[in-house]
Amino acid sequence: MLNALLKKNYCVNAISQELNMPKEIASKHIKALADAGILMSENKNNFMHYRVNREVLTELSSDLRELSQINEEKCDTEEINCPQNEKSPCDAKETQDCSSEQKIICHGHQS
Repeated sequence: MLNALLKKNYCVNAISQELNMPKEIASKHIKALADAGILMSENKNNFMHYRVNREVLTELSSDLRELSQINEEKCDTEEINCPQNEKSPCDAKETQDCSSEQKIICHGHQS
């Protein structure tokens, strides 16, 4: 959606047709992007047209780049007050011996 809106301003009907998605779904995405400040709107001939706020997009891109540079720290079960039966090392490469809670907290998934 952002790719299309970067190239051309669209109303909800037009963007939904362009992207071959239901109007309701397109509208929800547009609302979320507008609420985040990424899209701006302008009334043209009784239709609301949307365009990307490139300044906000550039700032967001910079913020995301900075976030991606944060180093991940090893999980500390003492610090997060895990139950006694959860206090095994969290830096295990294999997660089959970890509880569901450990998998989520320390490994980021529950597989």
